[in-house]
Amino acid sequence: MVTKEEYEQAKADIARRQDIIDEYERQTLKHEFLSRFAASIPKRIAADFQEHKIVIALEYTNKSLTRIGLTDDDVMRDFVIVASGFDADKNGAHDEAKEGKQSKWEKGFAVRFADGKVIDCPNANQTMIEALRYMGLERVSQYIGRTFAGYRLVGKRERDPNTRKWQRQSDGWWIYINMSNDIKRECLKGVSEQLNIPLTIEEHCNDAGLFASEESITHAKHRGTGRAYFSLNGEGRMTMNYIVLSAVKQFVKQMPDATFEDIRQYFSSNLCRGMGIVASLEIIEQRKSKYSTEDTRWFLGEDEILTSGDGIRFAVCRNWKSEWNGALIKHLKEQLGWTIEAVE
Repeated sequence: MVTKEEYEQAKADIARRQDIIDEYERQTLKHEFLSRFAASIPKRIAADFQEHKIVIALEYTNKSLTRIGLTDDDVMRDFVIVASGFDADKNGAHDEAKEGKQSKWEKGFAVRFADGKVIDCPNANQTMIEALRYMGLERVSQYIGRTFAGYRLVGKRERDPNTRKWQRQSDGWWIYINMSNDIKRECLKGVSEQLNIPLTIEEHCNDAGLFASEESITHAKHRGTGRAYFSLNGEGRMTMNYIVLSAVKQFVKQMPDATFEDIRQYFSSNLCRGMGIVASLEIIEQRKSKYSTEDTRWFLGEDEILTSGDGIRFAVCRNWKSEWNGALIKHLKEQLGWTIEAVE
């Protein structure tokens, strides 16, 4: 059992580390951006403008510039969109694909059924659609292992197409496609298990369509290119994102008085990237209007949403990358004495 003193000491250590990280990042940004700005921005403004403060904001997503904002007061209201990493053109292809490149989002895979049928289309969306059609869309429509803002993987309801291309229509059914390739694989796995239709997924290792690995959809293997499983404190057999969820749940259980800010600082964004490990449901709802991936970015099941000591409901990040494992394992070991170990 962690004592109150140990908990307070851990918070203080995190705060000190965060100060060092923040200062380093400020210095890096100052060095990288200000000199470039000084050389490129207008030295004077139009004569009919009165002198006043102008604030410019840059938004980067996955290290790429996506929006530029400008304001003359304290609220940033106007942005110009530079690029959108997830917007596809009318044919469903990304700009990178037009240039002969293949983005991580579009990296494809093939589906092989036990009867010898192989489905291998130019992109992951079409491969998933054809695999679902082969299993029977009416049967697949009964799958509720994962839903998307209340919409099933296959159903008769169309989600508002004016905001984003959420679905594709096939044989009178709407098939949800706006998801990462990892979620596509997860859905295929769920459908396969529910309908008892064995299949394997074969990853493309390059643009020529060669296969890097073959993983049974019903028996994931622990190996270099397969899915790895872990235990938390010697219990369970879970993928790493579920380990993270379990760790946060355990922390909340042991620290029922911890505020959301306490939890957010303990499971700091320094352990990963992007939005961090936890986010309040209020923030997630606000982001949904801008980012279509929020429904799949977080654990949002009723038994997965947590409540902090100060009454804030929050969720844990579902999208976890293997390169973040080391920092999290070290953090939990040093601060709480918890262990995360690989299991077969």
